[in-house]
Amino acid sequence: MSKSNNNSRLPKAKGIDTATVYTPKECAKKAEHNVLTPKNEQIVREFLTILGMKEKFAAHDVPVPNKIVMFGPPGTGKTLTAFHIAERLSLPLILVRLDAIIHSYLGETGSNIRKIFEFAKSTPCVLFLDEFDAIARTRDNNDEVKEMARVVNTLLQCLDEFECDSIFMEIQAFISFTYITHLVFLRNETRVAA
Repeated sequence: MSKSNNNSRLPKAKGIDTATVYTPKECAKKAEHNVLTPKNEQIVREFLTILGMKEKFAAHDVPVPNKIVMFGPPGTGKTLTAFHIAERLSLPLILVRLDAIIHSYLGETGSNIRKIFEFAKSTPCVLFLDEFDAIARTRDNNDEVKEMARVVNTLLQCLDEFECDSIFMEIQAFISFTYITHLVFLRNETRVAA
């Protein structure tokens, strides 16, 4: 990501960056020894092929599938796969820091999520939410002020509106298939089980 791009700065929350930025070169180094299962290698290859067909999609006025969800237990290569995809696309990887976007003030978490998605829309990148299931809980929880339900709604709206040159990747460490998980899966065109 070029520091000269002043019109699109990485948003801050609580005085810190909401994400860590990795250049394609840094992504290549991190993913250097990544080994995918044959099935996952095929899924990633097909996803990258589809992304290379933007003109064909545009000719038919169809949005390019630009979202992928990976799930599975810890240590199965999901994060390394995100680095691999960013490197293959020659795009920076924007690793969202959940500790920075989750806020104690009412409405701030949703606002921070929207800001990071707006950044990704204006700056081609691979937007990467690790441990997404920490945010995407069920909307039926018993939070006193229902703040997390509003956060989930904001996240789902951002996913619905995410039609741009960036790629959205989310990681769910060990997924429990709840109602919200089902909604998230419906909004992602590609799924990789690690």
